[in-house]
Formats: sequence, structure tokens, C-alpha cells
Amino acid sequence: MRKLEFRAETITPLVIAGADNRNPVLCAEGLRVPSLRGVMRWWFRAMMGGIVGCDASDRYEALRAAETAVFGATERKSCFRLLSSSPTIARGSDNAYLCMNDCRSRASGAGKDYDKIKRSCLPPGTTVTLRMTATNRDSKSFCLAMSSLWLLSTLGGVGGRNRRGFGSIALTPGGSLQSMKLEFGFPEATLSEIASRLSSDLQTIHCLFAKSRQNQQGQSNPQFGTLSRGGARLYLLRPRTGFWSTWDAAMRDLRDDVYRAYKTRKGLREIGSARPRCASPLIIQIKRSGRDKYFGVLLAFENEKYFGRGWTALATFLNSLTNYECVEVPIP
Repeated sequence: MRKLEFRAETITPLVIAGADNRNPVLCAEGLRVPSLRGVMRWWFRAMMGGIVGCDASDRYEALRAAETAVFGATERKSCFRLLSSSPTIARGSDNAYLCMNDCRSRASGAGKDYDKIKRSCLPPGTTVTLRMTATNRDSKSFCLAMSSLWLLSTLGGVGGRNRRGFGSIALTPGGSLQSMKLEFGFPEATLSEIASRLSSDLQTIHCLFAKSRQNQQGQSNPQFGTLSRGGARLYLLRPRTGFWSTWDAAMRDLRDDVYRAYKTRKGLREIGSARPRCASPLIIQIKRSGRDKYFGVLLAFENEKYFGRGWTALATFLNSLTNYECVEVPIP
């Protein structure tokens, strides 16, 4: 498993501008490797941070050393090389309306001109080939890199506004990954069965990370979001009538019935802050199960201000959504 190839397909609009934000050349640059590696590194920290703990300085050093072994640093090269092909761009709008696909204007009765809050994007259905190659014989670090890519594609997204549904990608391996006992993508099954499979895969990922740092584990959470039992809650969501048949229908309902409805109930203007800078502790993503079957993924990192102590406010709200099926996925 020293060379792997993936077919990456955008599920929702991918907001990415390339090296020149003012003059984006989407067709030429596509899914940029620096952007992809940066998000992989973020998911690595989210998982490993909950394993080693980071309250003490030596634990930060442990996290930094683990990250360097996988992604490299100025004095050490990365354990893997990542290449991305030019995209095959699907037909569709090349504009993404950043307020969770709300393209209404004041004239149509909206609170503001959402139609003007937009950026160029790669439309859903766009495909890219990703090639991942090991650069040394450190198989453990290469498995952690692969696990970070799995976390990205399963729970998150790439590019702008990926915490609000944009930039979701589906990865299809060109070969078998049975040696890792890991599956990319979601089975065409019920939401509970998907949650069960996801829980099993997360346990596999957690074990890979934990074994790599088995002598340096800690109990405390660092001062950033961690994908751990005490640091986050994970939910899958879909209408009780069945899966959404399109990504935009899923994003519209998650926007109106979940995200905005929750903010209204809590009296919040936003979840996260620009001043002072605070990244949103809520990730809303849209994933696909089988053909044209979409569901929502909600990942909430511990934050008493937004979710209540022990996520009680968020859990109570989700339980009140009588028109939706909501299943919690245990996090190791």
C-alpha cells in the first residue's frame, strides 16, 4: 500500500479560487494539493489532539512530533506525496451562494441580498484523480495520512465554507484497502446502519492513531476542537420521509430547519465569531449514500456558549425535530 489512487467527486459546490483569489482559474488548478493537505492536517490534529491531550507543554510537543512524522516540517519531509489531476468539470452553475445556498434577494422577501454573497466554485459532479505515494518506509505514518484523508472525506469538506455544507467530496479508491480495514464512502442502507458502520470505522481510525502514540496518551482535551468522546458529538440527519434526492434540497432544509432554526431558538446571530476570531465549533456537511440519496452530518465540538453544558441545548433541539430522523454516532 505504497501507492494509492482515488477518484474524487464533488458532492456539493467546491468553493476554491486557486493561487490567485481575485482571478480564479478553476479549470486549470482544480483541487489544489496545498489546500487538501492543509485540511488533512487539521483533521489529523482533531483526532490526535484528543489522544495525547495538550494541557502540558510536553504533550504539545508530542502532538507536534506526531504531526511532523506524517506531514513533514522544515527539517523533515512528509511521509507521503500527493498529486491532483486537472478536473473534469461537470455542467452546472459555477457560482456558490455562501449563505448555505440561499440565493434570495431582499426583493423576494429575504432578510438581505443573499444572492450577492457568492463565489466561483467547482459544481457538483466534478471529478479529479488523486494519487498518494509513500516517500519512506514508515508504514504507520502513511496509514495515519490515509486516515486523515478518510476523516476529511467522511466528516468534512474542502475549500471555503466547508463547515456549512460546501466542498463535500466522495472518494473512491482505485484498489483495495482491506489491510486497513477501512471503507471510503457510505453504504446504501438505513441511517442507523450507516451510523453503525461509521462508528466502527471511527473506532478503527482511533486505534491506528492511539497505537502510534501508545506511550504518550493523556486524558485532558487541548484548547481546540478534538474528535474525541469528551470533545465532540456527531449526528446523522435526514427527513423521516427518506433521504434527500438532491444536495441542494438537503442544504436548504439543513439551513432553514436546523442551522437557522437553532440560532433563532438560542438567540444567536452566528455560531463562531470574526471578532474575536473563533472558528465555528459546528460542522454541517452533506454526504451521499448510494445513488441520489443524501443525508446531513452534524459535528459539534465542545462549546458551552453555543451548545449548552454537555451539548444539552443542541441535543434537546435535535430531539424536537419531529420531521427528521436523527441518529447519534458514538465517538471513541
